[in-house]
Amino acid sequence: MTFIDTVLSESWGTLDPSAYVSNGRSANAIVRQLIFEATKDGTNISNVYKETLRAIIDLANGYSVIDGEGRVKKIKAIHANPERPIAVQVQEDNLILPIISVNQPTTINNTDRARYFPMVVEEAIWDEKKQRATRVVSLAPRPIDIEYKITVWTKFKEDIDQITEQIYLTFNPGWELPLPDSNYTKAFLVNETDVSEVETADKEDRLLRRQFTLEVQTYVPSPKFLFTSTGKIERINNESIFS
Repeated sequence: MTFIDTVLSESWGTLDPSAYVSNGRSANAIVRQLIFEATKDGTNISNVYKETLRAIIDLANGYSVIDGEGRVKKIKAIHANPERPIAVQVQEDNLILPIISVNQPTTINNTDRARYFPMVVEEAIWDEKKQRATRVVSLAPRPIDIEYKITVWTKFKEDIDQITEQIYLTFNPGWELPLPDSNYTKAFLVNETDVSEVETADKEDRLLRRQFTLEVQTYVPSPKFLFTSTGKIERINNESIFS
């Protein structure tokens, strides 16, 4: 017996798919509508932005420079919005250069990867405790492109060139980000811009800045639901799926 032949129930009641098939609606459509209503209730937050930003910062923390004496220096990456406050922190808080700042300006809905009708996705997840496969269903995830600005701050051109080289080697042509809820998140280098200050005040050190624009292609995951052996739908979280 497939899931569209079962009696489905949630907190708001019980549905018998056979009663709807006679009215011209398929059981699959009933399942889709039921999951759609449960998905849009506003209590399902995936933290996709938080996890993606964290992954980008972790990636930037992996870069380093080699000084004139051959010593390797790891670069610190921080989250910061727009560039001017970073310049102030460098001057006033004695931040150690080089440093990398990351911010996220915009998100774009990717229509090329979008599905225009609610589509139910079935997965078989192995339950280690029960020693059997568990059937999990959800709506197809929403594709989005998140833009990130990575700004490299240095005093010396040699340092900025070394970091630039590492960034280009990373995104060759792209980089797969390790996110908890997605195996399909890839980051691509879109643009590079020199944003160094031409003139500075007499008491300020000249800062060299190079900005890289990244496009992260990812998905906003839909909440997942477990189909039990009795034909009921149970809301579950991602942690319970993979625990």
